[in-house]
Amino acid sequence: MINSITTSNTMFNSANVAAANKSSEAKTDLDAINTSQATTTGEDDSNDTRLIAHRGYSAIAPENTMAAFQAAVDSGFDAIELDVNWTKDGVPVVIHDDKINRTARNENGSRLFFAQKCSDLTYEELLKYDFGSSFSADFKGEKIPTLYEVVEFAKDNDVELYIELKKTKNFDNSKAQMLLDNVEKLGLSDKVTWISYQDDYLKTISDLDNDARLGYLTKKSINQDILEILDEINTDENEVFLDIKSSKVREKGIDILSESGYDFEAWTVDSQKESERLNSHGCRGITTNGGLLD
Repeated sequence: MINSITTSNTMFNSANVAAANKSSEAKTDLDAINTSQATTTGEDDSNDTRLIAHRGYSAIAPENTMAAFQAAVDSGFDAIELDVNWTKDGVPVVIHDDKINRTARNENGSRLFFAQKCSDLTYEELLKYDFGSSFSADFKGEKIPTLYEVVEFAKDNDVELYIELKKTKNFDNSKAQMLLDNVEKLGLSDKVTWISYQDDYLKTISDLDNDARLGYLTKKSINQDILEILDEINTDENEVFLDIKSSKVREKGIDILSESGYDFEAWTVDSQKESERLNSHGCRGITTNGGLLD
């Protein structure tokens, strides 16, 4: 079955050892950040701002790979953000861009000469490419993960996932149900948040799973249209929030959002000063590449 594909991708080499050492140091920094947040907000540890690793701990390992996800777990992040695209044969895989050229390399480490779309390649064809050496030669051999593989990893490591639904062809009930099945099969529905710029994708998810936690992504300032979208994907049984670009967070907009009954989370934040500013506005989650741990 396509949605049961699992492959072991992580390459245990010197790079992984270095990443593990960096992760150990980062976990100490993360604990310090959590303590600082609790002090700043005056809340107990259970209400700390959630820290989400952007495409895994992408500051020290190649984005959207098992190495980056392992580094995020080792560093103590609350959650891992990742991106889902689709292969030609209908497998949900973890990659940010619709073209693989930026992060993929040939087996010999060379760049791809022609543009290659993820949706034009089968899963087996994608496995021929190396998704680690574009970051560092030390990560050579990292393969593109399937969504199921990452969900399985999250279950084994007790970490939450933020799954971004990238714009794709013909996103329908069938694709949405496959994604939900990947999560439900492993009993992880309560540890997954679905995020997207495509509000219709989120509506499709919420129609199929009234309890699904949803975050609407935006680069815009808060306005009435955004509030209407949040209302549209709200089933009254699920948690809905705004996942907003940090530079667009302003007190007036956050007041309007709060009055409408919605919380917000922000991305992508690698500055401690910006993190503190967001926390002062009641931010519930911050997505970072890892800069907050530097």
